[in-house]
Amino acid sequence: SRDTNADSLPSALSVGSRIKYNDGEKWVDGVLRSEDPVVLALDDNTKIEISHSLLRNAVDVGIVRSQ
Repeated sequence: SRDTNADSLPSALSVGSRIKYNDGEKWVDGVLRSEDPVVLALDDNTKIEISHSLLRNAVDVGIVRSQ
């Protein structure tokens, strides 16, 4: 059977969710702008386009979190 979670967002996040992204030095506020593709739009005008699985990994290790 197919793993339907492979193409889903982490349970705490949905389009429009306010997020925090750790850039390695500080936390940057932002928003989950799109689900397909996954786009994180940060308040410093950075736009990050990543896969669902990479977003889940980033949440799991604490690089991205919901606000």
